[in-house]
Amino acid sequence: MSLRTRWTAALAVVLALLLTACGGRQAVSPPPSVSAATPGPDVSQISDGTLVYTNLNGETAKAEVFARLTAAGVPQADVDALSAWVDDYNSVMADCPSFTLEPEFVACQAAAVDYGDYVDMNYAWFKAGEREDFDPLCRVAAYRLMRSFLSVEHPLSPDQWQCQTEAQWLYSDYDVFSTYALMDLTEEDQAAHFTLWDPVPVTGCASEAEVGQAVLDRWQDDGIRFSGGQVSLISIWEQSDNCVVNCHAAVLVEDAAGYLLFEKTNPQSPYQATKFSSLEQVKAYMLASLALSLAEYDDVPGVCAVLRNDQLL
Repeated sequence: MSLRTRWTAALAVVLALLLTACGGRQAVSPPPSVSAATPGPDVSQISDGTLVYTNLNGETAKAEVFARLTAAGVPQADVDALSAWVDDYNSVMADCPSFTLEPEFVACQAAAVDYGDYVDMNYAWFKAGEREDFDPLCRVAAYRLMRSFLSVEHPLSPDQWQCQTEAQWLYSDYDVFSTYALMDLTEEDQAAHFTLWDPVPVTGCASEAEVGQAVLDRWQDDGIRFSGGQVSLISIWEQSDNCVVNCHAAVLVEDAAGYLLFEKTNPQSPYQATKFSSLEQVKAYMLASLALSLAEYDDVPGVCAVLRNDQLL
């Protein structure tokens, strides 16, 4: 089953349940890895297998995360916009029964955080939250912070964007751009976004290096270049049938305190900032997060490549 088919099938189930939902619902307990979280250690003490993370639902963690993004060079306007997106999400989803929004940094023994049932999350956003718009997904949030560190010499025209039909990989991205209440990105930004994340055709069964190189070759053809120093784009790409597609994206800050990864974990699932002490931990986390997402469909990842800007991790 292709990745796009997985998401389309899941969305169909969710929409059917939402349309037929009525009255009360049975609460779902938070996953053990989340509910068992305890105050996190200093970043220098983080070991493999321990996650120190926050969902930015408390002022102390928010101040730390956004201060580190600002100090690393992310323009204040972009930080403020993302802060508003986080507040918007947390205000709507605070009572979602499938997870607990962690206000400050906590530690858990897990490879990735399990936020539970997508049906609960979609119900909380669209029904309980009475929202008719789609909240940002990982690629849109990552682009929002990285836009000042990206240049795209040859952006795709709108008719080339892979979002024209539900079968195309970036259809959900366009839903966000066209409906999200707080969306303020320009048409030029949208062109850069859809060029950056455009699926890349491949033939045969590609290796990890070949998956990564296919993306880098496309970026070179499109004139995509990165800057930023302490700020970098972390992206994971997987071969799906005859294309290489982006599965997840996040923004990484490297500073004197270590590594800080900021992400929107999934559509309708929380924002998360996570501390790491090495790039190896960042890569392992990205792969574990993808595996956890696919386990929802009784599936496992195929051949993947994790990129830091235009370098293979």
